[in-house]
Amino acid sequence: MELPPTSRRRIYLMRHGAVSYFDDAGRRTALPELVPLNETGRMQASAAGRAFAAEQVRFDRVIVSGLPRTVETAQRVLAELPEMDGIAPEVWPDLQEIRGGDLSAIASEDLRDAFIGAFEGEVPEHKRFSTARPSAPSSTGCCPRWRACATTPTGIPC
Repeated sequence: MELPPTSRRRIYLMRHGAVSYFDDAGRRTALPELVPLNETGRMQASAAGRAFAAEQVRFDRVIVSGLPRTVETAQRVLAELPEMDGIAPEVWPDLQEIRGGDLSAIASEDLRDAFIGAFEGEVPEHKRFSTARPSAPSSTGCCPRWRACATTPTGIPC
């Protein structure tokens, strides 16, 4: 049975705008969880907002992980949608990515397996990690009033 067009729900998944984790000298600019958008990222987020405005997309909810780069992306998108004045980003910390630690802590012989091992067949149980965030994805389905939702998770909640 096909639902009427007004019953459809859309979820727009966005990646946050560009950030600078390191300066020109290769030094870390801030802890990864505190890095804001850089100038390019601010332009990207505003451009995304203008693109949504041009398509007359209106969001019922905007959900972010709470990391500064995701919050700023959402705020800049919403700033380009004046009709969305009453919508504020909802923070769902469960959408934050898994903390992988410092790359220098991975032994050279383990780098290949750490980054592309999952693409080369089944990952052994002892090497698996879960990105499942059961509370976050199920929460999007519990509110019958929304029709369009934007989210800027750092890790896609699937």
